[in-house]
Amino acid sequence: MNLTERMLNARAPPHTVPVLARLHAGPTIAGKVSRVRWAPLRSLRSGRSLLVAGTYDGRAPSVHLWSFDPQARQRLAEDGDEDMLAGVLESSDMATAATHQASAPAKANVTGLEFLEEGSTVVAALDDGHIRAFQIQGDAGGGAGGFRLSVVAENKVHERPDRHLAGCTALALSRASSDQHIASVGADGKIAFSTINGRILHTIRDVDSLSLTAVQWRTASQVATASLSGRICLYDQRASSAALVFSDHRVDVQPLHSLAVHPVRAEKLAVGSDSGLVQLWDLRNTSVPESIESQTHESIVWEVQFHNNSFGEIWSCSEDGSVGAWTSMVSRSLAGEAKAANGVMMDTAADRTTLFRAAQQPLSINSFSIQSDSGALVAAGDAGQLLFTFV
Repeated sequence: MNLTERMLNARAPPHTVPVLARLHAGPTIAGKVSRVRWAPLRSLRSGRSLLVAGTYDGRAPSVHLWSFDPQARQRLAEDGDEDMLAGVLESSDMATAATHQASAPAKANVTGLEFLEEGSTVVAALDDGHIRAFQIQGDAGGGAGGFRLSVVAENKVHERPDRHLAGCTALALSRASSDQHIASVGADGKIAFSTINGRILHTIRDVDSLSLTAVQWRTASQVATASLSGRICLYDQRASSAALVFSDHRVDVQPLHSLAVHPVRAEKLAVGSDSGLVQLWDLRNTSVPESIESQTHESIVWEVQFHNNSFGEIWSCSEDGSVGAWTSMVSRSLAGEAKAANGVMMDTAADRTTLFRAAQQPLSINSFSIQSDSGALVAAGDAGQLLFTFV
């Protein structure tokens, strides 16, 4: 039995005291923010990075777009003067700051946002059951007009049999398909596979009796889902029955709100629960999947991700107003396995949890995104303010 297996059997890591870190205030959006995403690095426009945010629970739900100078952010990180960050982001200086902001109506509350790999199209999940695609037009160097967002496709993929409203709760884009297949889940307990132009490829009904809350691609053809019933399901997009269904049997019901698949090891899943737990699951033993966990947060974990560069770090954000970074002995061992070919040594001495909070941010943080190149972390939630730091 290797180190990873021994730690998985232990189920829970030793208690650790979180390290506290600060999130810095950036621009404010008119509305609560449900999702934020950095664009792929290849989508730089006039040397600037793009960031999108979607809102909900307001008079006019919308998708907002900003452009930032990544070199300015990097200079701030190197100088160590992050107190300047808020001023830089809101400055009108075209050389160092966020230059343009654009927005487009979303028609309904935004529940999910993802960029296509080409970086000029954003796909949004909406709580009226639709998926809507936005095209980014213009350029940061295009003068006062700057960027524009325009709707290029829309398709209703989730509804109840009686045609009553069933929101699309989450979506994920396949990186393996040349035409970027979309997997989406909804309050109707259904998984839908579709394309950007609105063609429905396959629908799997009755996946769960309660709302599905998260979906991620594991392979070119298989997705993982999480639900309010606490079940995690694996489905092939060409099949109608589950390849695997499991849950945490220590509790009757542990509602799950978020899920992530490890970028290198697809048998590793992370989920975020109603109680604030973040769990790392190992699916190599499909008859009895095993997990370890961390009480990273005090309340609902709205989003969980693996860091794209530091494979041993599991990131999450919560109703308690924090963003957490959890590194366990298991995940460090996992990162070491992933990087062993390059001779990278990992410190596996102890677990570590870091909690990022804003100075005045008592409200929920609903989403976050980390830009792998610069290490810029952006988070946002019910306060409607973008929060930044470098990690």
